[in-house]
Amino acid sequence: MDLLLDIDVVLDLCAPRPRWFAAAANAVAHCIESGARVWLYTGSVQTYEYSLRRVLKDDALASGQGLSNAACMRLARRTLQEFALDKHWLSALAGEGDVFSAPDCEDEQLLRALDRFAPGTIKLLTRDSGLLQSHPDRTVSPEQFCSIQVEPHKIDFIDLRTQQDRIRPQLEEGSHRILHHGQYILGPEIKELEKKLGSYVGTKHAMSCASGTDALLMALMAYG
Repeated sequence: MDLLLDIDVVLDLCAPRPRWFAAAANAVAHCIESGARVWLYTGSVQTYEYSLRRVLKDDALASGQGLSNAACMRLARRTLQEFALDKHWLSALAGEGDVFSAPDCEDEQLLRALDRFAPGTIKLLTRDSGLLQSHPDRTVSPEQFCSIQVEPHKIDFIDLRTQQDRIRPQLEEGSHRILHHGQYILGPEIKELEKKLGSYVGTKHAMSCASGTDALLMALMAYG
């Protein structure tokens, strides 16, 4: 089962907060060891940075350290950058923007983001008691998750998931570019693909088509 990290869990891990760090770290490790993915929400980047900077500043003041705001910001950004290295970024979609009528905009965005996944394949890892009580089927606490017997990820016959994980930013950027220019047939991406295919196989020209069957048929027709 995949996990989407709530902001409080991100802070517990990055600050780190001694009271909650161990449980959060164990939950994330439990998820990764099972072959599942740990997600960070792109729409929360500014909140991650702002909240962690505030926590680091408060901790510095409490310990008598004189860290400036700029120093806290640099530390927060460096910490988050390192923390995200083995995580996956979940993009923010337009349908997750108009959440102003919800009791908590940030929580509503994260809950809506879960809707993109198949039921039972992901949960929001959080310490928020309100969320845990109101959405028990979609949320889980670190302690609860560690007690769950997570089934190992099954190896698919064709592992498209791993391929997509490696190039997700490029896939999403390309999809949005096509949606915006609206040229679904013979658009600029087709020309780029044909050019790269021709270069790869060492031919002057390459022609793309709808399917592998069409490609075979076209070759046979050309051959007579």
